[in-house]
Amino acid sequence: MDLKINSKIANKIYDDVFHPAAVQMGEAIARIPRAINAALSPLDQWILHRNFNLEQTKRILEEKLSSINPDEIVSPPPYIAIPALESISYCMNSKELFDLYSNPLSKALYINTQNTVHPAFIEIIKQLSPVDALVLREFAHRNHIIPAAKLSILSKRTGVHIVGQPQEESFSLELISDIHLSGFSEQILRSSVDNLKRLGLIALQDICLNEPNAYNFVQNSELYHSLFSEHIASADKCIQTHKKILSTTSFGLTFCDVCIFGIE
Repeated sequence: MDLKINSKIANKIYDDVFHPAAVQMGEAIARIPRAINAALSPLDQWILHRNFNLEQTKRILEEKLSSINPDEIVSPPPYIAIPALESISYCMNSKELFDLYSNPLSKALYINTQNTVHPAFIEIIKQLSPVDALVLREFAHRNHIIPAAKLSILSKRTGVHIVGQPQEESFSLELISDIHLSGFSEQILRSSVDNLKRLGLIALQDICLNEPNAYNFVQNSELYHSLFSEHIASADKCIQTHKKILSTTSFGLTFCDVCIFGIE
């Protein structure tokens, strides 16, 4: 009798306490694969449309090579074509990146330009965002030189001050440049410039342009205004502008010739 009572009590406790918790836990666990499936659904679509994307790529390559003698179209090196085709299939929704891949791919198909396509170009494109592509195109369209500047806060030395003694630099700030793209903040553009520098496509040089108004952009920048309102509270401090330029490196020039511009 006692055993039957204990069994009923145990079942009651399970139904009242543990069973609802177990059901809730089971429902929570079941939500995980559903969430993963939802998150990966765009990739499922990419897999389904991959062949379609490759066919679309072929049609665009036909357009790019339309002025070329068919006898001069050759098989591209696999170490260039395969990575390019694999990568191009998942960036169809970005015209900027698609162009970066399709231009070297079309040149790898053309016997007269095939040797200009370095396999490193494809690996570099993999590390570029659509914004990076736009910024690099900006360099290409501006003769590969863009005014830039670094800002720093200068303050007078404390204590005994010798007349003519230079001010001391408190700290330096981020590099700013005369690059303006609609829809993108200065911070995003600075990050893009940093990435292009990291990849060796552009470089900062200690050269000051003599062109009038070349550095007017500095005092009009958000960074300058933010710095002024945050730090310049008294007459013993000022903002120092270190005028420089950003220019495309020799490797970057070749990259632009191959990846930015199509076959002429």
